[in-house]
Amino acid sequence: MEPQEFFRQPTDTEKKDFTPIIGTRVETKWEKYRKELIVKDQEYTEKKKPFCFRCARSDFKKKYDDKARDLIEKKGYVDYSKLDKTVETPELEDYGKPERFEVVKESKAMEDVPTFVSGRSVHHKVQTGIHRDYKCKVCEGLRSIMITFEELEKEAKKKWM
Repeated sequence: MEPQEFFRQPTDTEKKDFTPIIGTRVETKWEKYRKELIVKDQEYTEKKKPFCFRCARSDFKKKYDDKARDLIEKKGYVDYSKLDKTVETPELEDYGKPERFEVVKESKAMEDVPTFVSGRSVHHKVQTGIHRDYKCKVCEGLRSIMITFEELEKEAKKKWM
């Protein structure tokens, strides 16, 4: 028995009213916001400044989910194109403001450095900078940032100038 072919090429008349559903998906506002959030978090990390990723994500997600729940109650389904128009995107800079954080503690940043003595590798620790731990005043989330001595010197020079 010969295997039957289940799929066939559509005719021109069938293609006329055809709307493809594969490969035409549009990103939702939540997905776009999440990408922006990751970029902004990386930006603050490179600047050695605290940024509350947790607050930024949860604030937007809560607004987004509340609006989606409202649409489900009203219409019975979620129309993401309408949902994306109604939800406002919060300003990401607000989640990196210095007033939002307090310094909890500073500790030594130690690095393991191998030295060779008589052909053997001996490891000892060397301080390369400090770890500065920040606490978000809103969600009480902790954020630790490693700052090298060179960056500390630059920071001190900026304060005196």
